[in-house]
Amino acid sequence: KYIENETFNGLYQLKQLHLNNNYLELISQNLFNDLKNLILLDLSQNRLRFIEDLSFKNLNHLKEIHIENNLDLILFNYTLYGLSSLKKIKLSYQMLSNNT
Repeated sequence: KYIENETFNGLYQLKQLHLNNNYLELISQNLFNDLKNLILLDLSQNRLRFIEDLSFKNLNHLKEIHIENNLDLILFNYTLYGLSSLKKIKLSYQMLSNNT
């Protein structure tokens, strides 16, 4: 349902991460801290309900993120903060809520 925060520690050179179809429900704030060179992140077809604020704050090189086909996903004010290089976001088949 969730991934431990230390799981991706030290994977500084990782370019793509595919976490689709894993029944994930939560993305915590510090999960991706060491993935500074990540270009593509696929979180599609999970059961995501929450992506915490600042979860992507260190993903400065991320160009593409897939979040489609999850449950009723709640996005917080700063959920997408830090994605300065983002070119493509896939949110299709998604029921979105904004929790301020």
